[in-house]
Amino acid sequence: MGGSESEIAGSLVRDFWTAIEYGGVREFLAGLRNRGHRLIARWGEEILLETSGNQETWSSISGWEQWQWQRALESCQKWKPQTSLTGNVISWNLVPLHLSAALPYIVQTMQKGAAVVLLQEVLIRKGTTIKVRRELRKMFPMYECYIAAGSHVDVGNDENVRTLVEEYARDKAQITVVTFLHKRVFQTNALARTWCKPRDLSALEHMAQGRVLWLEAKTHDNVSISIVNVHQATAKRHDLQQQVTLLLRAMIDAALTQRRRREVTSTRHSLAMAMLSLQVRYMTRWTRFSRTSCIQRMEH
Repeated sequence: MGGSESEIAGSLVRDFWTAIEYGGVREFLAGLRNRGHRLIARWGEEILLETSGNQETWSSISGWEQWQWQRALESCQKWKPQTSLTGNVISWNLVPLHLSAALPYIVQTMQKGAAVVLLQEVLIRKGTTIKVRRELRKMFPMYECYIAAGSHVDVGNDENVRTLVEEYARDKAQITVVTFLHKRVFQTNALARTWCKPRDLSALEHMAQGRVLWLEAKTHDNVSISIVNVHQATAKRHDLQQQVTLLLRAMIDAALTQRRRREVTSTRHSLAMAMLSLQVRYMTRWTRFSRTSCIQRMEH
């Protein structure tokens, strides 16, 4: 991190307490968003601002949320916002945006050529999931496209989001998570996996539909990879966030255990085939040796 960037990042906590003292939280969150910390800024709007947009008093916020917020600011101080492509996975929450408005950003992202692109909160018209998937595949022929559609949007203090919620009330739109897998890296037969059991549906509420897309994919080298695209619940529902996290962790642990068992079984099978091959070779050589010895005795 460069010196100037470090100084900017290091001032976040100090600037926040100044904003709390002098009533400038709204401006502080706008600055946080402009520095690239959009998700943290959105969470700040949910816990630090009233529905009317006025600043909440710090003492009215729960102790747990105070602690989480301070930890989040400390994390922002340690990391410089990403301004260029590093690695081969891109994840972007579009905070919800209609597909038509999101397309320029999606095109720009896809041009980077990442192996995996994960998008959240892309809004499409209700009942058009298959059509949208087909159109996106045509637009980006080097990628396979997978979509999970839900029916719930989390509301913060953003007026644009409130307008979108009205569309949900009229059953006009669906919120989606979208995953793109590059065909150069992955085979084209990735399978969508059910990530929760029927008994969990009630506890998961709206998170059970269209908010998590779990894919089981294989690379061209036949390496199995689980790819999970998650649009997590709002920060106001940390109980629901925890429920989702625990279930996903259990599923990931189970998948890893199952994969290790398959690898062990495959290894044992390979060893058994190798032993069988050695036995066949040994028996073949013994048969040849026996025949040769028999012929020599007959000649004598």
